[in-house]
Amino acid sequence: MTKLLFEGCENLKELPQTIGSISSLSMLDLSYCKSIKSLPTILVHLKHSTKLMLQGCENLKELRQTIGNIFLLSMLDLSYCKSTESLPTTIVHLKHLTKPTLGGCENLKELPRTIGSISSLSILNLSHCKSIESLATTIVHLKHLTKLTLEGCENLKELPQTIGSISSLSILD
Repeated sequence: MTKLLFEGCENLKELPQTIGSISSLSMLDLSYCKSIKSLPTILVHLKHSTKLMLQGCENLKELRQTIGNIFLLSMLDLSYCKSTESLPTTIVHLKHLTKPTLGGCENLKELPRTIGSISSLSILNLSHCKSIESLATTIVHLKHLTKLTLEGCENLKELPQTIGSISSLSILD
């Protein structure tokens, strides 16, 4: 089994612990599972997963620190996870992460200060993250960042002074 799709299971509250034993799982889609509040720590065993889709999980409060152990994760979709307030600092261990989608995370207050350590990051969508007031200054270390979307970030007060030093940045929305 390479893909596990639970998209739209609105009443699903938690995943079974045995899900972590599916070593060949490359994609886990929990989009619009509105009752999920947290993910099991057992996900740490999904070392071959490349996609984690959590779009529309409105009650998901946080991602566990163990997410940093899903080493091959390249796509993380948290868009419209309205209750998510922060990202774990271990997200910097996701060296293959290219497109974290965080648009619509209304309660996301900040990005980890070490976000600049994710060298593969090329697109960062923070649109409609209404609670973000500032961006981590380390964002300027994202050498492959080509697109940064900040549309609808109502409380964003300022950008890092050196944002212009990201030579690969071609789109700033």
